[in-house]
Formats: sequence, structure tokens, C-alpha cells
Amino acid sequence: MKAFATALAVLIAPTFANASTISVGDNYGNAFTLTTGGYVSYAFTASEALTVSEIVVAGTGFSNAGLDSVQFGRVGYGVIHSFDMIESGSDPDTWAAIGFIEGFTLDVGETFSLFFEKNWGFFDANMAISFATSEVEAPAPVPLPAAGGLLVIALAGLGAAAARRKRAA
Repeated sequence: MKAFATALAVLIAPTFANASTISVGDNYGNAFTLTTGGYVSYAFTASEALTVSEIVVAGTGFSNAGLDSVQFGRVGYGVIHSFDMIESGSDPDTWAAIGFIEGFTLDVGETFSLFFEKNWGFFDANMAISFATSEVEAPAPVPLPAAGGLLVIALAGLGAAAARRKRAA
């Protein structure tokens, strides 16, 4: 029975999820390791209407096989991203990568989830994500056209003329 519990724990370990509530002014950042066959997801709920900035995803790994099998994206949006690989420093076995997910706006109580998965390769990928939140920008006010002032004057004139006729009658 102990062997079964250990095997189950090993199978479940590569997959985990994290949930957070976000507010205007938050700067979110987190680092984690993604193993081969691993899947990590993060879920966020907006406590108020807000804008999420572009999400930056970075990774480092030993050999490009640690990073070139990593895919990530926003759950439910059908756009799957992968890294552009960059050799890191003077060590030819150390690689770095960076990727981006476009920013978006959320209403109170709306949620979004990010996912990261690594389907093959021998080496782990060290990952980091970050984004910031800000107030939703209100649309620019619509200027009152100059004709609006003329309309008010014309209506006042019609009202005065009607009152004068009423007194004359």
C-alpha cells in the first residue's frame, strides 16, 4: 500500500495549480520548475475591474531541450506560445528564453488561467512569470458640440415666445 501511495504521489507531483485574487496595483511574479511531462496552471480572479499588462514568461535550462519543449498560454484562448531560444552566456549548455502573452481587461469576479506544459526532453525548465495590474482606462469624454449651445438658446427662445403668446391671449 505504501508503494502505491508513493507511485500516486509521483504521478500527481508534476501537475499543480495555484489560485489568486488580483486587484488594481498588483505586481505579480512567481518562479517554478517545470519537469518533463509536467503541467502547471495559475488561476486569477479579479476583485475589481482592472487591466492586466502583457504577461512576461521567462525560462532557463540546461541545453535547449529543457526549454524548446515548453508551451504556454491563456486557458480557453486557443493560442499556444513557445519560446524563442537564446544561448545564455559563455556556457553552450545553458539556455535562456523569453515569451509574452498579450494583456487584457477583466470585470469584477472574472477569472483567467495560464498554463505551462513540458512534453518531452531530459532536462527541467526553470520558469518565471510576471505581470502588473492597473485601473481600466475610461473612454475619453465625448465633447459637447458647439451646436449644443445653439440648441439650448433656440429652445429658450421658443419657450419665451410661447410664454409671450400665452400672456397676449
